[in-house]
Amino acid sequence: MVAENVNEIPEKPEDSTDDRKEKKTRTGPPGGGRARIEFCPVPASELGDSEEVDWLWRGYIAPGTITLIAGDAKAGKTTLICHLLKEMANGGNLAGEVRAAKVLVITEEPKKLWNGRRDEIGLGDHVHFAVQPFMSRPSKADWQSYIEQITAAVEEGQYDLVIIDTWAANNPSQDENDSTRTYDALLPLRSIANAGAAIVIAHHLTKKDSHGRQSARGSTAFVSFVDTTIELFCTNPQVRSDRRRTLKAIGRYDDTPAELVIELTDSGYQCIGSKADATQQDRQEVIKEILAGKGWSTDEEIRSLWIDKEIPVPGKRSLQKDLNAGRESSLWQRQGKGTKGDKYRYKFDSRTVAPPGASSESNATEG
Repeated sequence: MVAENVNEIPEKPEDSTDDRKEKKTRTGPPGGGRARIEFCPVPASELGDSEEVDWLWRGYIAPGTITLIAGDAKAGKTTLICHLLKEMANGGNLAGEVRAAKVLVITEEPKKLWNGRRDEIGLGDHVHFAVQPFMSRPSKADWQSYIEQITAAVEEGQYDLVIIDTWAANNPSQDENDSTRTYDALLPLRSIANAGAAIVIAHHLTKKDSHGRQSARGSTAFVSFVDTTIELFCTNPQVRSDRRRTLKAIGRYDDTPAELVIELTDSGYQCIGSKADATQQDRQEVIKEILAGKGWSTDEEIRSLWIDKEIPVPGKRSLQKDLNAGRESSLWQRQGKGTKGDKYRYKFDSRTVAPPGASSESNATEG
């Protein structure tokens, strides 16, 4: 039937019972696709060839995957993200190789904060911002519609990475501790990943439990849903000036480091290594202070002069490892044979530190 008036929309006949049953099975993804869920298993040999992961940030963020970054409030999640965005302008390194990428940041923070970060850190137009898209908690329908728009933009090649900072400000679920609601809220994000983009979600950690452990706040469905989880901690929370952060990660890929310490410097984040490496670095700073005011000193003398209350006195074996590592990296000089009658002695002099194997490693008995 043709409508007599082109502005009038013909009435849609009421759905039959069979039609309504059929529509319940329809799960068409944004932008089109199969009209309904279909049962179509494939043999293992037809799954395709295995491929190396094409990392955007090696070990942590890859196209088609979802990464959770969880940390305490003000622990530095957004700072880490900002420096990652900077490296993605042309490709670089942030404790791991970073590829150039076009990024969408969905942020809860106002424009003026990002204006300052843009100018201070140097963010280019490879980054787009969706600033406070929701003035209140979005409904499930609004959330789905918003994700469909992002998916369409990804399919058009506009973005390689979508960052949600933070989840709490955009989460449509009324109860983040409810596993079913949390899963329903997260599920639409798969359409963005399936379109080829990586997703990063910034979230908060829980308070410490009785054993000092922490994890992402809310339902455990959150952690099980994502592909990679990064937990961000202050490496030495007792020292406010310490700019090091510990990244503890777990994921589906072997390339993901279990633990890594990074330090924010004037030129960006630098990799320190493991937590043990960071702890050794702390002790070596104390050793350097002790040696700077003395002549040649044995390990026993160094331990007796240990006055730093925030960094415990190391045991003899740990101190010897610290001293050996410091000598190998030219932090100080060493002399002696390391025997009972001729113990190793160490000296720090910023003007004369010699490389390993130089004449400072001698049998002299200078006092």
